[in-house]
Amino acid sequence: MALPFLTQPLGGDQVADYTWGQVLDSSRRMAAHLRSLGMPPGSRVAMLAKNSAHFFMVDPAVRMAGHVAVAIFSTETADNIRFVLDHSEASLLFVGKLDAWEHQRGAVPAGRPCIALPLAHCYVGKPGDDVQVRVAEDGEILIKSPGTMMGYYKQPELNAEAFTADGFFHAGDLGEYDAEGRLKLTGCKKELFTTAKGKYVAPAPIENRLNAHAMVELSIVSGVGQPAACAVVVLDELLRPRTADPEVRARVEAVPV
Repeated sequence: MALPFLTQPLGGDQVADYTWGQVLDSSRRMAAHLRSLGMPPGSRVAMLAKNSAHFFMVDPAVRMAGHVAVAIFSTETADNIRFVLDHSEASLLFVGKLDAWEHQRGAVPAGRPCIALPLAHCYVGKPGDDVQVRVAEDGEILIKSPGTMMGYYKQPELNAEAFTADGFFHAGDLGEYDAEGRLKLTGCKKELFTTAKGKYVAPAPIENRLNAHAMVELSIVSGVGQPAACAVVVLDELLRPRTADPEVRARVEAVPV
């Protein structure tokens, strides 16, 4: 059995392992897609994402396609991201998992092609003319299109789980529409949990908001079976050593909750 080359945490104590062969295959497929776009050799392709398995797959894919990778720190401000995209004349942007995409997405020039990597919480645009999309009551994205699979072969019980009664496919992703009719991916349905009051909670969007705060390093939202959801927050690494300082502690405790 091949040993894993990359391991990607998925949340909920779940991980995805990728062998070297799988990583190379994914990079080659990405490279083939990039070549199909017809960009001139040496075009700059930007990458904005936290470290992840697919982020590591993108870099060799860009080079295989004959282009130049432009990596942007996931914590950069919108102004810095806009400068890098403009200065490098990046023709395309890969977007991965980010903690502050809501504050960063305005830096992407209108019309700049973007490709969303797995785990990315970002806008995917408007469905095509032959694609029907709706959002279920629990926030799951449901899709019907000519490109949707016909079903599982001789496994009606799986078809019943995968499709609605009227033929829409359960994507497994959570989403919402903005005022302009663009579909936004906000999380994964498997991440949903239910409080004691029966309310469904998607932790990812809440965690993204918390993690965007300058004082927060990371956070986790939970509350399964509890009266309400709660969050555990880890302070920024520069603040943690200074919490004994009364002034610093007062600043932290003064943050609205």
